[in-house]
Amino acid sequence: MNALTRQAHVIDVLQRAQKEDRLAHAYLFFGGDHQDKVDVSKYFAKLVLDLKEGDVAANLIDNDQHPNVIRIKPESKNIKKEQVAFLKTEATKKAVEQGAKIYIIEQAEAMSTAATNGLLKFLEEPEQATYIVLMAQAKEVLLSTIVSRTINLPFKRLRQVAFDPELLDLVVQLETSGQAPEITLATHQSLLKDRVAEFLETYQGYYQQELDQQLASNEAHYIKSYVKKIRFALVAQANLKMNMNTQLCLDLFLQQIRDA
Repeated sequence: MNALTRQAHVIDVLQRAQKEDRLAHAYLFFGGDHQDKVDVSKYFAKLVLDLKEGDVAANLIDNDQHPNVIRIKPESKNIKKEQVAFLKTEATKKAVEQGAKIYIIEQAEAMSTAATNGLLKFLEEPEQATYIVLMAQAKEVLLSTIVSRTINLPFKRLRQVAFDPELLDLVVQLETSGQAPEITLATHQSLLKDRVAEFLETYQGYYQQELDQQLASNEAHYIKSYVKKIRFALVAQANLKMNMNTQLCLDLFLQQIRDA
């Protein structure tokens, strides 16, 4: 089952809007799996540009090579004001290819305050034939002024993740033991040896499932906390991929947990 099938309710909304010529200039995709949001964003771009699967231009979108479709991701751990300013500048230029321009901002919850303010102005005064898609783990972590200026489309998370029981127990202990997080990890050094990446994936996945349950039940008590924890894990995983020293990576991760 692919993303378009899993998120059929979102696809239906977008297709009907396109058919009735009432596509909004800004959408917020929230919840669910990140890759599903990416895949549906690319589908949206094809819909806006009236492309069919298999077209040369559609393939360019799939491969992030279409000049009218620009994806913005966090640099280091934040989306900076310069990245949003770049989008605003691009929106005023003539498109390289015929048709509308589509801008996709991933992990919108990682926007800096300056980036958020710049985006708000962009949403208030959209350029003609310009569309923007924001992705976030939950809409509650974005400014209400951003949320209110977008069409909010919730994504389903249908894939269940099987966690290693020992690593899952460690994740839960970090939250419930009452100890400082570095002490909890220190008592599990043998477990973590050569498994730090797997531990961080478990930490992220566990809180992603917790977040999804909260969203499904409309209980907002812990949403901001869960999103922070997910972000901490994503930053730590990115640090590992950039060959940061493993201990330093864990120290920074634990500091974020402790200071949150």
